Amino acid sequence: MQKMLLSIASLFFLTVVQAQKSNMIFFTPNEEKFYLVVNGIQQNGQPMANVKITEMNAPLIYNVRIRFEDTRLGILNDKVSLEPGTEKSWSIQPKKKKGSNETEYVIKTAGELPLEEVSATANSFPQEQVIVYHTEPLPGANADGVTFSMNVNEQGGNVSFNMGTAGTATTSTSGTVTTVHTTGVPAVSGNCSLPLDAIDFRQQLERVRSQTTGAGRKIIAEKIAQSSCLTSQQVYELCDALYLNNDKLSLAKYCYTRCFDPQHYEEVYKALPTSSLVKELDDYVSRTGRPLQSTTTVTTSALPVRTEYVTGYTGPLGCAKPMDNAGFTAAKSSIEDADFESTKMSTAKTITGSNCLTTEQVVAICSLFDFENSKLEFAKFAYTKTYDKGNYFKVNKVFEFDSSKEELNKFIQGK
Repeated sequence: MQKMLLSIASLFFLTVVQAQKSNMIFFTPNEEKFYLVVNGIQQNGQPMANVKITEMNAPLIYNVRIRFEDTRLGILNDKVSLEPGTEKSWSIQPKKKKGSNETEYVIKTAGELPLEEVSATANSFPQEQVIVYHTEPLPGANADGVTFSMNVNEQGGNVSFNMGTAGTATTSTSGTVTTVHTTGVPAVSGNCSLPLDAIDFRQQLERVRSQTTGAGRKIIAEKIAQSSCLTSQQVYELCDALYLNNDKLSLAKYCYTRCFDPQHYEEVYKALPTSSLVKELDDYVSRTGRPLQSTTTVTTSALPVRTEYVTGYTGPLGCAKPMDNAGFTAAKSSIEDADFESTKMSTAKTITGSNCLTTEQVVAICSLFDFENSKLEFAKFAYTKTYDKGNYFKVNKVFEFDSSKEELNKFIQGK
Protein backbone atom coordinates (compact mmCIF):
# COMPACT_ATOMS: atom_id res chain seq x y z
CA MET A 1 0.00 0.00 0.00
CA GLN A 2 2.85 2.34 0.88
CA LYS A 3 4.55 1.63 -2.45
CA MET A 4 1.29 2.38 -4.27
CA LEU A 5 0.92 5.73 -2.49
CA LEU A 6 4.52 6.61 -3.31
CA SER A 7 3.98 5.74 -6.96
CA ILE A 8 0.82 7.86 -7.13
CA ALA A 9 2.65 10.73 -5.40
CA SER A 10 5.48 10.44 -7.92
CA LEU A 11 3.02 10.55 -10.81
CA PHE A 12 1.39 13.65 -9.33
CA PHE A 13 4.81 15.30 -9.00
CA LEU A 14 5.65 14.46 -12.61
CA THR A 15 2.32 15.89 -13.72
CA VAL A 16 3.04 19.19 -11.94
CA VAL A 17 6.56 19.38 -13.40
CA GLN A 18 5.29 18.59 -16.88
CA ALA A 19 2.72 21.34 -16.62
CA GLN A 20 5.43 23.93 -16.08
CA LYS A 21 7.02 23.20 -19.47
CA SER A 22 5.97 24.86 -22.71
CA ASN A 23 6.83 24.88 -26.42
CA MET A 24 7.44 27.72 -28.87
CA ILE A 25 7.18 27.59 -32.67
CA PHE A 26 8.48 30.15 -35.17
CA PHE A 27 7.74 29.72 -38.88
CA THR A 28 7.77 31.66 -42.14
CA PRO A 29 4.64 31.16 -44.32
CA ASN A 30 6.74 31.83 -47.44
CA GLU A 31 9.42 29.34 -46.30
CA GLU A 32 12.31 31.78 -45.88
CA LYS A 33 14.92 29.90 -43.83
CA PHE A 34 16.31 31.34 -40.61
CA TYR A 35 18.24 30.71 -37.41
CA LEU A 36 16.37 31.07 -34.12
CA VAL A 37 18.35 32.58 -31.23
CA VAL A 38 16.74 32.41 -27.76
CA ASN A 39 18.28 34.35 -24.87
CA GLY A 40 21.49 34.70 -26.88
CA ILE A 41 21.80 30.98 -27.75
CA GLN A 42 21.33 29.72 -31.31
CA GLN A 43 18.89 26.79 -31.20
CA ASN A 44 18.97 25.25 -34.70
CA GLY A 45 22.21 24.12 -36.33
CA GLN A 46 20.85 24.52 -39.87
CA PRO A 47 18.57 27.27 -41.20
CA MET A 48 14.94 26.13 -41.29
CA ALA A 49 11.59 27.65 -42.25
CA ASN A 50 9.85 26.17 -39.20
CA VAL A 51 11.49 25.62 -35.80
CA LYS A 52 9.83 24.20 -32.70
CA ILE A 53 11.54 24.43 -29.29
CA THR A 54 10.29 22.14 -26.51
CA GLU A 55 10.90 21.75 -22.76
CA MET A 56 10.96 25.50 -22.06
CA ASN A 57 10.31 26.85 -18.58
CA ALA A 58 7.18 28.93 -18.10
CA PRO A 59 5.88 31.44 -17.25
CA LEU A 60 8.87 33.39 -18.55
CA ILE A 61 9.72 36.13 -21.03
CA TYR A 62 12.35 35.17 -23.62
CA ASN A 63 14.48 37.38 -25.86
CA VAL A 64 14.35 36.02 -29.42
CA ARG A 65 16.33 36.92 -32.50
CA ILE A 66 15.60 35.80 -36.06
CA ARG A 67 18.62 35.71 -38.38
CA PHE A 68 17.64 34.90 -41.96
CA GLU A 69 19.81 32.67 -44.12
CA ASP A 70 19.43 35.40 -46.75
CA THR A 71 21.16 38.24 -44.91
CA ARG A 72 19.42 40.80 -47.14
CA LEU A 73 16.19 40.13 -45.21
CA GLY A 74 17.71 41.58 -42.05
CA ILE A 75 17.56 40.55 -38.38
CA LEU A 76 14.49 40.67 -36.11
CA ASN A 77 14.60 41.12 -32.33
CA ASP A 78 11.62 40.69 -30.03
CA LYS A 79 10.47 39.56 -26.58
CA VAL A 80 7.92 36.76 -26.27
CA SER A 81 6.18 35.24 -23.27
CA LEU A 82 5.15 31.64 -22.57
CA GLU A 83 2.44 30.36 -20.27
CA PRO A 84 2.79 27.01 -18.44
CA GLY A 85 1.60 23.91 -20.29
CA THR A 86 1.08 25.60 -23.65
CA GLU A 87 2.48 25.59 -27.17
CA LYS A 88 2.59 29.06 -28.68
CA SER A 89 3.47 29.89 -32.28
CA TRP A 90 4.59 33.02 -34.10
CA SER A 91 4.57 33.82 -37.81
CA ILE A 92 7.49 35.67 -39.40
CA GLN A 93 6.11 37.48 -42.43
CA PRO A 94 6.73 40.48 -44.69
CA LYS A 95 4.70 43.65 -44.26
CA LYS A 96 4.64 46.81 -46.35
CA LYS A 97 6.01 49.89 -44.66
CA LYS A 98 3.56 52.73 -44.24
CA GLY A 99 3.73 55.19 -47.13
CA SER A 100 6.23 53.05 -49.03
CA ASN A 101 6.39 50.08 -51.39
CA GLU A 102 9.23 48.60 -49.32
CA THR A 103 8.62 45.62 -47.06
CA GLU A 104 9.96 44.66 -43.68
CA TYR A 105 9.61 41.44 -41.71
CA VAL A 106 7.59 41.36 -38.51
CA ILE A 107 6.79 38.72 -35.88
CA LYS A 108 3.09 38.07 -35.27
CA THR A 109 1.39 35.74 -32.80
CA ALA A 110 -0.13 32.84 -34.79
CA GLY A 111 -1.83 30.77 -32.10
CA GLU A 112 -1.67 29.03 -28.74
CA LEU A 113 -2.78 25.54 -27.64
CA PRO A 114 -2.66 23.53 -24.41
CA LEU A 115 0.04 20.86 -24.69
CA GLU A 116 -2.51 18.06 -24.35
CA GLU A 117 -4.12 19.22 -27.59
CA VAL A 118 -0.88 19.59 -29.54
CA SER A 119 -0.87 16.03 -30.95
CA ALA A 120 -4.05 16.77 -32.88
CA THR A 121 -2.15 19.34 -34.96
CA ALA A 122 1.18 17.48 -35.04
CA ASN A 123 1.12 17.12 -38.83
CA SER A 124 0.26 20.78 -39.57
CA PHE A 125 3.90 21.57 -40.28
CA PRO A 126 5.56 18.50 -41.89
CA GLN A 127 8.93 20.29 -42.29
CA GLU A 128 9.09 21.23 -38.62
CA GLN A 129 12.44 20.84 -36.84
CA VAL A 130 11.84 19.93 -33.20
CA ILE A 131 14.60 20.90 -30.76
CA VAL A 132 14.85 20.47 -26.99
CA TYR A 133 15.62 23.92 -25.56
CA HIS A 134 19.27 24.29 -24.63
CA THR A 135 21.19 27.05 -22.86
CA GLU A 136 24.66 26.16 -24.15
CA PRO A 137 25.94 26.96 -27.68
CA LEU A 138 25.66 24.25 -30.30
CA PRO A 139 28.93 22.53 -31.26
CA GLY A 140 30.71 24.85 -33.68
CA ALA A 141 28.52 27.86 -32.86
CA ASN A 142 29.05 30.60 -30.32
CA ALA A 143 26.52 32.29 -28.11
CA ASP A 144 24.90 35.20 -29.93
CA GLY A 145 26.18 37.85 -27.58
CA VAL A 146 28.65 38.46 -24.76
CA THR A 147 29.51 35.68 -22.35
CA PHE A 148 31.96 35.46 -19.50
CA SER A 149 33.51 32.28 -18.10
CA MET A 150 36.09 31.42 -15.47
CA ASN A 151 37.79 28.08 -14.84
CA VAL A 152 39.97 27.33 -11.83
CA ASN A 153 41.79 24.05 -11.17
CA GLU A 154 44.87 22.79 -9.38
CA GLN A 155 47.15 24.00 -12.17
CA GLY A 156 45.80 27.53 -12.13
CA GLY A 157 42.93 29.27 -13.79
CA ASN A 158 41.78 31.21 -16.78
CA VAL A 159 39.24 33.90 -17.53
CA SER A 160 37.77 34.29 -21.01
CA PHE A 161 35.41 36.79 -22.64
CA ASN A 162 33.40 35.78 -25.70
CA MET A 163 32.08 38.78 -27.65
CA GLY A 164 31.45 36.99 -30.94
CA THR A 165 28.20 36.43 -32.76
CA ALA A 166 26.98 33.11 -34.09
CA GLY A 167 29.26 31.89 -36.83
CA THR A 168 32.29 33.87 -35.61
CA ALA A 169 35.02 31.75 -34.09
CA THR A 170 36.68 32.82 -30.84
CA THR A 171 39.22 30.95 -28.74
CA SER A 172 40.39 30.88 -25.16
CA THR A 173 43.05 28.95 -23.28
CA SER A 174 42.76 26.91 -20.12
CA GLY A 175 44.90 24.77 -17.86
CA THR A 176 45.25 21.01 -18.41
CA VAL A 177 45.60 18.07 -16.06
CA THR A 178 48.57 15.81 -16.64
CA THR A 179 48.61 12.21 -15.43
CA VAL A 180 52.06 10.98 -14.33
CA HIS A 181 52.92 7.31 -14.92
CA THR A 182 55.68 5.39 -13.16
CA THR A 183 56.92 3.43 -16.17
CA GLY A 184 57.30 3.92 -19.88
CA VAL A 185 54.71 1.26 -20.76
CA PRO A 186 52.21 2.64 -23.30
CA ALA A 187 49.19 3.95 -21.45
CA VAL A 188 46.27 6.26 -21.94
CA SER A 189 45.78 9.26 -19.70
CA GLY A 190 42.86 11.65 -19.49
CA ASN A 191 43.01 13.86 -22.56
CA CYS A 192 40.67 16.62 -21.37
CA SER A 193 40.73 18.68 -18.22
CA LEU A 194 37.14 19.31 -17.19
CA PRO A 195 34.20 17.07 -18.15
CA LEU A 196 30.69 18.35 -18.68
CA ASP A 197 28.80 18.84 -15.43
CA ALA A 198 25.66 16.78 -14.81
CA ILE A 199 23.17 19.47 -15.86
CA ASP A 200 24.96 20.37 -19.10
CA PHE A 201 25.35 16.71 -20.02
CA ARG A 202 21.64 16.00 -19.43
CA GLN A 203 20.78 18.83 -21.81
CA GLN A 204 23.13 17.46 -24.45
CA LEU A 205 21.82 13.91 -23.98
CA GLU A 206 18.25 15.14 -24.44
CA ARG A 207 19.30 16.68 -27.74
CA VAL A 208 20.32 13.21 -28.89
CA ARG A 209 17.18 11.52 -27.58
CA SER A 210 14.94 14.14 -29.20
CA GLN A 211 16.04 12.87 -32.63
CA THR A 212 13.66 10.25 -34.03
CA THR A 213 16.06 8.64 -36.53
CA GLY A 214 19.23 6.64 -36.03
CA ALA A 215 21.16 8.92 -38.37
CA GLY A 216 19.99 12.01 -36.48
CA ARG A 217 21.04 10.60 -33.13
CA LYS A 218 24.45 9.58 -34.51
CA ILE A 219 25.17 13.04 -35.95
CA ILE A 220 24.30 14.91 -32.74
CA ALA A 221 26.17 12.42 -30.53
CA GLU A 222 29.30 12.71 -32.66
CA LYS A 223 29.19 16.51 -32.49
CA ILE A 224 28.89 16.38 -28.71
CA ALA A 225 31.82 13.96 -28.46
CA GLN A 226 33.97 16.13 -30.72
CA SER A 227 33.34 19.34 -28.81
CA SER A 228 33.04 18.18 -25.18
CA CYS A 229 35.09 16.54 -22.46
CA LEU A 230 33.20 13.44 -21.26
CA THR A 231 33.56 10.92 -18.45
CA SER A 232 33.34 7.19 -19.12
CA GLN A 233 29.86 7.16 -17.61
CA GLN A 234 28.78 9.96 -19.93
CA VAL A 235 30.23 8.12 -22.94
CA TYR A 236 28.22 5.05 -21.90
CA GLU A 237 24.97 7.02 -21.74
CA LEU A 238 25.68 8.69 -25.08
CA CYS A 239 26.39 5.33 -26.75
CA ASP A 240 23.35 3.76 -25.12
CA ALA A 241 21.13 6.46 -26.65
CA LEU A 242 22.08 5.39 -30.20
CA TYR A 243 19.90 2.97 -32.13
CA LEU A 244 22.41 1.00 -34.20
CA ASN A 245 25.03 -1.28 -32.66
CA ASN A 246 27.72 -0.24 -35.15
CA ASP A 247 27.12 3.41 -34.25
CA LYS A 248 27.52 2.56 -30.55
CA LEU A 249 30.82 0.78 -31.23
CA SER A 250 32.21 3.55 -33.46
CA LEU A 251 31.41 6.24 -30.92
CA ALA A 252 32.88 4.16 -28.06
CA LYS A 253 36.15 3.76 -29.99
CA TYR A 254 36.28 7.45 -30.92
CA CYS A 255 35.80 8.62 -27.33
CA TYR A 256 38.34 6.29 -25.69
CA THR A 257 41.47 8.41 -26.18
CA ARG A 258 39.54 11.63 -25.60
CA CYS A 259 37.66 10.93 -22.38
CA PHE A 260 38.36 12.29 -18.91
CA ASP A 261 38.83 8.96 -17.09
CA PRO A 262 39.75 6.16 -19.54
CA GLN A 263 40.80 3.99 -16.58
CA HIS A 264 37.06 3.48 -15.97
CA TYR A 265 36.21 2.71 -19.59
CA GLU A 266 34.80 -0.69 -18.70
CA GLU A 267 31.64 1.27 -17.87
CA VAL A 268 31.16 1.98 -21.59
CA TYR A 269 31.09 -1.75 -22.38
CA LYS A 270 27.57 -1.90 -20.89
CA ALA A 271 26.23 0.01 -23.89
CA LEU A 272 27.13 -2.88 -26.22
CA PRO A 273 24.45 -5.60 -26.27
CA THR A 274 26.51 -8.53 -27.62
CA SER A 275 29.72 -10.22 -26.47
CA SER A 276 31.26 -9.89 -29.95
CA LEU A 277 30.92 -6.10 -29.84
CA VAL A 278 32.32 -6.01 -26.32
CA LYS A 279 35.31 -8.05 -27.44
CA GLU A 280 35.93 -5.78 -30.43
CA LEU A 281 35.95 -2.69 -28.20
CA ASP A 282 38.16 -4.42 -25.64
CA ASP A 283 40.63 -5.42 -28.38
CA TYR A 284 40.71 -1.79 -29.54
CA VAL A 285 41.38 -0.59 -25.98
CA SER A 286 44.19 -3.14 -25.63
CA ARG A 287 45.82 -2.11 -28.90
CA THR A 288 45.56 1.59 -28.04
CA GLY A 289 46.97 1.10 -24.54
CA ARG A 290 45.26 0.59 -21.21
CA PRO A 291 45.65 3.21 -18.45
CA LEU A 292 48.06 2.07 -15.73
CA GLN A 293 45.59 3.16 -13.07
CA SER A 294 43.38 0.23 -14.02
CA THR A 295 44.50 -3.02 -12.41
CA THR A 296 41.48 -5.09 -13.43
CA THR A 297 41.89 -7.70 -16.15
CA VAL A 298 38.90 -7.35 -18.39
CA THR A 299 37.37 -10.47 -19.87
CA THR A 300 34.25 -10.55 -21.97
CA SER A 301 32.63 -13.05 -19.62
CA ALA A 302 33.03 -10.66 -16.68
CA LEU A 303 31.82 -7.55 -18.49
CA PRO A 304 28.39 -6.18 -17.66
CA VAL A 305 25.86 -6.26 -20.48
CA ARG A 306 22.86 -4.08 -21.03
CA THR A 307 19.78 -5.15 -19.13
CA GLU A 308 17.24 -6.90 -21.33
CA TYR A 309 13.91 -5.29 -20.45
CA VAL A 310 11.99 -7.12 -23.20
CA THR A 311 13.03 -10.76 -23.50
CA GLY A 312 14.83 -11.51 -26.75
CA TYR A 313 14.45 -7.99 -28.17
CA THR A 314 17.50 -6.67 -30.09
CA GLY A 315 15.89 -4.03 -32.32
CA PRO A 316 15.96 -0.21 -32.22
CA LEU A 317 15.24 1.56 -28.93
CA GLY A 318 12.93 4.52 -28.49
CA CYS A 319 13.94 5.21 -24.88
CA ALA A 320 16.36 3.86 -22.31
CA LYS A 321 14.43 2.08 -19.55
CA PRO A 322 10.70 1.24 -19.48
CA MET A 323 8.50 1.61 -16.39
CA ASP A 324 8.67 -1.27 -13.93
CA ASN A 325 5.56 -3.29 -13.10
CA ALA A 326 4.73 -1.40 -9.89
CA GLY A 327 5.05 2.02 -11.51
CA PHE A 328 3.02 0.99 -14.55
CA THR A 329 0.26 -0.53 -12.41
CA ALA A 330 -0.09 2.78 -10.56
CA ALA A 331 -0.03 4.71 -13.84
CA LYS A 332 -2.66 2.48 -15.41
CA SER A 333 -4.86 2.86 -12.34
CA SER A 334 -4.66 6.66 -12.56
CA ILE A 335 -5.78 6.58 -16.20
CA GLU A 336 -8.58 4.11 -15.47
CA ASP A 337 -9.96 6.26 -12.66
CA ALA A 338 -10.68 9.16 -15.03
CA ASP A 339 -14.41 9.56 -15.78
CA PHE A 340 -14.09 11.19 -19.21
CA GLU A 341 -12.25 10.11 -22.36
CA SER A 342 -10.51 13.49 -22.62
CA THR A 343 -9.25 13.21 -19.02
CA LYS A 344 -7.98 9.70 -19.70
CA MET A 345 -6.10 11.02 -22.71
CA SER A 346 -4.48 13.96 -20.90
CA THR A 347 -3.48 11.72 -17.97
CA ALA A 348 -2.05 9.06 -20.28
CA LYS A 349 -0.04 11.63 -22.26
CA THR A 350 1.30 13.28 -19.12
CA ILE A 351 2.49 9.95 -17.75
CA THR A 352 3.95 8.82 -21.09
CA GLY A 353 5.70 12.14 -21.66
CA SER A 354 7.70 11.63 -18.46
CA ASN A 355 8.36 7.89 -18.77
CA CYS A 356 9.37 5.09 -21.10
CA LEU A 357 6.95 2.28 -22.05
CA THR A 358 7.15 -1.15 -23.64
CA THR A 359 4.93 -2.01 -26.60
CA GLU A 360 2.79 -4.24 -24.37
CA GLN A 361 2.31 -1.36 -21.93
CA VAL A 362 1.17 0.86 -24.83
CA VAL A 363 -1.32 -1.86 -25.82
CA ALA A 364 -2.61 -1.98 -22.23
CA ILE A 365 -3.16 1.80 -22.12
CA CYS A 366 -4.82 1.86 -25.56
CA SER A 367 -7.27 -0.76 -24.31
CA LEU A 368 -8.44 1.65 -21.60
CA PHE A 369 -9.98 4.00 -24.18
CA ASP A 370 -13.54 3.53 -25.39
CA PHE A 371 -13.21 5.04 -28.85
CA GLU A 372 -11.12 3.96 -31.83
CA ASN A 373 -9.94 7.52 -32.52
CA SER A 374 -8.63 7.85 -28.96
CA LYS A 375 -6.70 4.60 -29.25
CA LEU A 376 -5.14 5.76 -32.50
CA GLU A 377 -4.26 9.19 -31.12
CA PHE A 378 -2.49 7.71 -28.10
CA ALA A 379 -0.72 5.04 -30.19
CA LYS A 380 0.79 7.80 -32.35
CA PHE A 381 1.76 9.87 -29.32
CA ALA A 382 3.46 6.97 -27.50
CA TYR A 383 5.56 5.70 -30.42
CA THR A 384 8.67 7.79 -29.72
CA LYS A 385 8.44 6.98 -26.00
CA THR A 386 8.44 3.20 -26.50
CA TYR A 387 11.44 1.07 -25.58
CA ASP A 388 10.99 -1.74 -28.13
CA LYS A 389 9.91 0.27 -31.17
CA GLY A 390 10.57 -2.70 -33.43
CA ASN A 391 7.63 -4.50 -31.81
CA TYR A 392 5.19 -1.65 -32.39
CA PHE A 393 3.25 -3.56 -35.02
CA LYS A 394 1.69 -5.44 -32.08
CA VAL A 395 -0.28 -2.29 -31.18
CA ASN A 396 -2.49 -2.96 -34.23
CA LYS A 397 -4.34 -5.65 -32.28
CA VAL A 398 -6.19 -2.96 -30.27
CA PHE A 399 -7.94 -1.62 -33.39
CA GLU A 400 -11.23 -2.85 -34.74
CA PHE A 401 -10.91 -1.26 -38.19
CA ASP A 402 -8.24 -1.86 -40.83
CA SER A 403 -8.21 1.86 -41.63
CA SER A 404 -6.83 2.58 -38.14
CA LYS A 405 -4.11 -0.03 -38.59
CA GLU A 406 -3.13 1.44 -41.94
CA GLU A 407 -3.03 4.96 -40.53
CA LEU A 408 -0.75 3.93 -37.66
CA ASN A 409 1.54 2.02 -40.05
CA LYS A 410 1.85 5.09 -42.30
CA PHE A 411 2.58 7.25 -39.26
CA ILE A 412 5.40 4.93 -38.16
CA GLN A 413 6.86 4.79 -41.67
CA GLY A 414 6.87 8.60 -41.75
CA LYS A 415 8.89 8.64 -38.51
